[in-house]
Amino acid sequence: MGYKTISKEDKTLVVVNPMLTTNDESCPMYSHLHTVRFANGFMKLQDEMPRTKFDALKQKLLAHYGKNPYYEMRKGTRLISPEDQRFIAQAVSNMDANISDPFDEYVEQEVWR
Repeated sequence: MGYKTISKEDKTLVVVNPMLTTNDESCPMYSHLHTVRFANGFMKLQDEMPRTKFDALKQKLLAHYGKNPYYEMRKGTRLISPEDQRFIAQAVSNMDANISDPFDEYVEQEVWR
C-alpha cells in the first residue's frame, strides 16, 4: 500500500478508518506514485504569434487563471498540469495560430495520486 512519508514539519495528519480499507490496489484510499508530464513555460508563443493574436490569447488566459498564475506559468516558475496544457493548447488553436507545440519544454515528475 502506498503512503506519503511524514516528517516533523507535518503539523496535521489525515487518518483513514482501517475498517474501510483493503490490502490491495482496489482500495478506494490507495495512493501511488506515478509520473506526470508537466509543461514548463510558454514564452516562445509571444515570438511565434502575431501580436494581435497573442494579446487576445493573453486576455483569455488571464481571465481564466488570473494574473499571478498566468505569469508564473508563462515564465515557467509554475509547472503546467496536463489539464491546463489542454486548455492552453485549445486556446492557441482557437486563435488560428499555426503552432503545433505552444510550450517551451516538458518536465516529468512523480506525483501521488
